[in-house]
Parts: sequence; C-alpha cells; structure tokens
Amino acid sequence: MENIEYQQALTSVHDHKMASTPNWQACLIDLANPIPQPEPLIIQTDTDIAMLHRRNISTIAAAAKVGKTFLISSIAVAALHNDGFLGFHAIKELKVLFIDTEMDSSDTQIVAIRVHQLTSLPTNINNSRFTALNLREQDNDQRLAIVETAIKELQQI
Repeated sequence: MENIEYQQALTSVHDHKMASTPNWQACLIDLANPIPQPEPLIIQTDTDIAMLHRRNISTIAAAAKVGKTFLISSIAVAALHNDGFLGFHAIKELKVLFIDTEMDSSDTQIVAIRVHQLTSLPTNINNSRFTALNLREQDNDQRLAIVETAIKELQQI
C-alpha cells in the first residue's frame, strides 16, 4: 500500500513539474519575424558599436584580480560623464546601479568614490545618477529582492 502512495506522490510531483515547465516552442526564435533591437545605451566611440543595450543583462566573468571591477567602474564613468570615458560614451543621460556581491563594503565604497572622482562629482555625498549597493552579506533570495526593489524605486527618481 505504501508503494502505491509513493508512486502516486511521485506522479503528482512529476505532473506538477511538467505543467509548470514552459513550452520550448514558445521560446523559439522565428527568423521570419524580425525582432526590434533594444535601445543602445553605451557605444564604443571609435567604432560606433553598441556595447550595452536596454533590456539586456550583461555579465563580465574572468579570473580573480584581472580588473573586472575596474572595467565595470570605467563603464559606469562612461555612462555618467558627458564626454565618455576610455573610448566609451552614453548616447543619453543614464543612471547607474552598481551592485557588488563579492567585495567588502569598504572596497565597494572605494569604487563609488573612484566613479565620483572620475566624473567630477563630490566624493562625500551620493549622486542621484549613481547608486552603489554591497550585497555580500545577503543570500541569493535577499539579493534578488533588494535588486528588484532598488530598480523599481530608482526608476521613479
């Protein structure tokens, strides 16, 4: 009798999982139906090639100590500085949400100060166009909730 109940429970879990699994065909890219490109946000100045786009999430991954944070903070400066930075420029005024999940909060503050210095912003007060968060101490669920809330609230400013 227990074996039948166990099998029924497994079947129920499997059926629920299958019902919640999206149809792969709904995700199919149809080349016959052009999709408009998202708005470019950061452009490489010399080539005029878009580097970052609205609606896209970009990830920079590399070994430790190769300059990922410096690269990301440089992109932030390019987004905020009227003349661009290191060969990149924004096509319009942007806001930057800088999220750190690895460094100590003091290191994140140093990055925020560097961005302010390079954009000629005061280094002792926050600027509404640049927000830095340190989520090192939060678990993944907390991080997601914080980021979602920050994005919603910052869009209203």
